[in-house]
Amino acid sequence: MTEPAPPHASLIEEEVLRLCESDELRRAPSHLRLLRYLVDKSIAGDASALRETAIALEVFRRDPAAYDPQNDPIVRVTVGRLRNRLDVHYAHYKSSPKLRIVLPKGRYVPEFVAHSGGALPAQGLAVFDVRNDTGRAEFDPLCHALAIRLTDSLARLGVPRVIARESVTAAQAQAADPQAIGRKLGVEWLLDTLLATEGDHELRLTARLLSAIDGGVQWVETRAAAAAHPSTLVDALADRVFARFAATVRGDASELDHHDVSALTEDERHTLELARMLCHQRSVTELERLTPEIEAVTRRHPRCAAAWGALASACYAQTLRMDRESAPLCEAARAAAERALAIDPDESGAALVLASIVGAHDVEPEAAIVGFRSVLRRAPHHSPARRHLAALLCYTGAFDEALAE
Repeated sequence: MTEPAPPHASLIEEEVLRLCESDELRRAPSHLRLLRYLVDKSIAGDASALRETAIALEVFRRDPAAYDPQNDPIVRVTVGRLRNRLDVHYAHYKSSPKLRIVLPKGRYVPEFVAHSGGALPAQGLAVFDVRNDTGRAEFDPLCHALAIRLTDSLARLGVPRVIARESVTAAQAQAADPQAIGRKLGVEWLLDTLLATEGDHELRLTARLLSAIDGGVQWVETRAAAAAHPSTLVDALADRVFARFAATVRGDASELDHHDVSALTEDERHTLELARMLCHQRSVTELERLTPEIEAVTRRHPRCAAAWGALASACYAQTLRMDRESAPLCEAARAAAERALAIDPDESGAALVLASIVGAHDVEPEAAIVGFRSVLRRAPHHSPARRHLAALLCYTGAFDEALAE
């Protein structure tokens, strides 16, 4: 069988221009510059230009003599953020556009998914078998029970068609590609769930809602809990999946995920991104001026964990100034961080603030070390957390461990 012809360059250019005017990308010039580069080099067939080092030198103007991809993750981070912006943009569509530009995870070569214009699959949902990636057979019954629970609860939600478990299992045995499974079952949505280990004593459940039309990820839910209490993990994820899919069916943006900032306006997202940048730069004066805007975002979106995390970071960063009393700022930062973690236990920025307060202001280094290790379980590449951990390990005399960090 011959491969389908690639989309015409004019159709790709039309989609790129439309993305340039979209709410998600028009105020993100660095992401637009990266998208344009990846698309142009892909159309030209220049595979060597789509490697990490080439992108760093051409798009981000890194010094060829000094650039080291192991120490400078600028390409991986920015491509990941661009991928998220594209996912958010396309998630707003009730039906696919003529062409969708996709950045597959782990690659820098964009894919151009053309919509045939034929009838869309009937609205419906297939819950895939929950994959057990822990290597421990004792969790197989848990995975089987979770698949049944998700299927039953989503059927009660009122989705027009929820495919029976036996039919889904049979379809998965016959095909691996999500789109092929979706066509076989005649559904619009696919729910893919994975159970994996998180550190030595924790489990993580991740659920992704996929579009059977183009295979795109609509949203992701993930939760972690102690391996000794898997039922807590199952309950937390099942409840969130139910709420997220209910919002998807209704098209209700106000019900979107607490750490999915697509519910925010472009200006609000810009405020949170600016706050994160200023915190990394330790620009205390600018953060002080920005704090009222962050507080306004939390008032308008009280269930947005990212907003509370940004507020916690901004308040804590202001303790670096020595011309004021730090205790009130620490308490404000602690309260905002606790609020963020109550909404989303995986909000790594808020967890970093709490661990920093425990170490620097409560002077409890052992407890702070536990806190920083918890941050790194959530986000292994969180370099500020690793630096703080190394400093505390030095303080407590664990020099070999500090050197390793």
